Amino acid sequence: MIACPVCNATNQTGALFCEMCGHRLPTVAAAVTPPKAVAGGIQCPTCKHIATAGEAFCDECGTPLNVGVAAAPAAPAPVAPSVQPAPQPNYPAPQPIANAASPTCPSCRAAVIPGEAFCDNCGASLLAGAPAAAPAARPVAPAPQPTYTPPVQAAPVVPAAPVYTPPAPVTPKPPVAAPVAAAPVGIQSLAGFVLVTAAGTRINLPAKADIVVGREDAVSNNYPDVDLNPHNGLADGVGRRHARIFVRAGLVQLEDLDSTNGTTVNKQRLQARQIVNLNVGDEIRFGRCVLQWQR
Repeated sequence: MIACPVCNATNQTGALFCEMCGHRLPTVAAAVTPPKAVAGGIQCPTCKHIATAGEAFCDECGTPLNVGVAAAPAAPAPVAPSVQPAPQPNYPAPQPIANAASPTCPSCRAAVIPGEAFCDNCGASLLAGAPAAAPAARPVAPAPQPTYTPPVQAAPVVPAAPVYTPPAPVTPKPPVAAPVAAAPVGIQSLAGFVLVTAAGTRINLPAKADIVVGREDAVSNNYPDVDLNPHNGLADGVGRRHARIFVRAGLVQLEDLDSTNGTTVNKQRLQARQIVNLNVGDEIRFGRCVLQWQR
């Protein structure tokens, strides 16, 4: 199990993002191998990026850097020069720039250095923009109330005496043939459709009207119809039961199955359990796994 460094939620081993807050989780290599001290700072054990000494997280991949740093070899003591240094000019101290707002982390509000990719305090990503404020609700005018008009009292009507009329003879009607069901219109099965990976691999879909796309996992007894494990599904954040593709009323539709890392169609992220129509040529992203819908 892996604990999220932001919200402390417990996640499954191997998960890339926190199922509670969506923060990128440290990899196994980062949890076991401490960062190495090198010239100019410390080296991230995951992406080999040279970070400044004292930073808590890697600016490139977010790996924690405070698990223990191997000591760098001590530098030889400098030899005092025999010549006295020339006197340095007395420059005035730099004045702070007025109205220079320091950027802050959108998660913990700690001050950060401009240009950094991750917060040094909590490890949250600094690349995404601040969430847009929800639009104010528009006032709804109350519906007009009907004006009550009392009913007019009509004069009582005296019913006339009924006049007997003999029934007309009934002529039997010929039997009506049962209506013939119309032939089904539109797509009936996913046979013939394919998912094309970014590398150009074509994944043929089974001849079914309803399939599940995800990752096969024998431990949890999960076997989806389309397994993206061979196509880097685990590293790209594909869930075990990520999404559903099905045929309804002659149309092909896609539904996100409340996945952790989300589903995107033509760069539009879907809400959990949201259903959209699929057209040939659409781009689909399960997490970071990019596919194209073709036939």
